[in-house]
Amino acid sequence: MNLRIGWLAAILLCALSACTIIPLPEPYQVYTLPSAPPVPSDAEPIPFTLRVQTPISSRTLASIRILVTPDAAQLSAYENARWSDLSPVLVRDHLIEAFRSDGRLHAVVHEDSRVTAQIELASELRTFQSHYVDKHPHAHIRLDAQLIHTGRLEVIATRRFEVRKASDSLNLDSVVAALGKATDELAEQLLAWTYQNILEL
Repeated sequence: MNLRIGWLAAILLCALSACTIIPLPEPYQVYTLPSAPPVPSDAEPIPFTLRVQTPISSRTLASIRILVTPDAAQLSAYENARWSDLSPVLVRDHLIEAFRSDGRLHAVVHEDSRVTAQIELASELRTFQSHYVDKHPHAHIRLDAQLIHTGRLEVIATRRFEVRKASDSLNLDSVVAALGKATDELAEQLLAWTYQNILEL
């Protein structure tokens, strides 16, 4: 009886003190992808609608983890930090915002839109991470892109884009800022390439 009373007292004491044997999860920081939209163009909008597909990617990249390659043979992730959405979705939304801000197309939509689009931008996200060079982190993005004419069901252009930007420091805030700048440059290159090919149709 005394043993039972002792156990009950211990359980009650634990409950009153809000103790737990299950460790609490470590707090983590949620990051969005920084963006600096291009200055709107003064050119008359081209009467085309562009559909931007979410880039396909490996299961490792299609995650909310902020990835880092500390050396050529290792792929890891920053602790206690995550993206606000899957990496390919962040890149897609970044590109859509860049195209819309530029304003040289009649409309820009994503794959869930039921609007008819004359051109589709399909892509594969091959790299989206921080990569160390001489013990210093650099943002590294590699994207294989295709422009597809939806009416003719044919690929009208393909190109691999690769962008690297050095981080200002080793801390994660600077790494995320560098990834944002790299994505801005990627968007700028994609815009120029897309318009050039559309104008040649």
